[in-house]
Amino acid sequence: MPKSALQTDPRIDEAMNAVLEKERQSREKIEHCEREAAALLDKAQGRARAVSDRTDKRITAFRQRCEETTRHEVNELLAEDRERCERTPMQEREIYQLDAAVRRLAAMLTGDGADDDDKPAMP
Repeated sequence: MPKSALQTDPRIDEAMNAVLEKERQSREKIEHCEREAAALLDKAQGRARAVSDRTDKRITAFRQRCEETTRHEVNELLAEDRERCERTPMQEREIYQLDAAVRRLAAMLTGDGADDDDKPAMP
């Protein structure tokens, strides 16, 4: 007598159930791996943000030090320039006085009294 189409072999049912159970377990493992991957990604992104924040702070501190150093150096150069500018009129007067003294001495030694006409204007 042939088996009816509604009757199935219990081994087939067991095999189908085993396949379905393995499929369910695989899905659970995949979901578990996805959660772990998401957690690892979140952790890595947190670390990356921390590194970025530290780097930004270091760059900001470095820029501030560079600006302070540059400002200090510029101020020193400006002070030196002001000092040089303040000295220049004195040096020009000294050069004028020295030049006048050399002319007077030359006039005395040569007996020439025309040195007054050659006198340069005082700065």
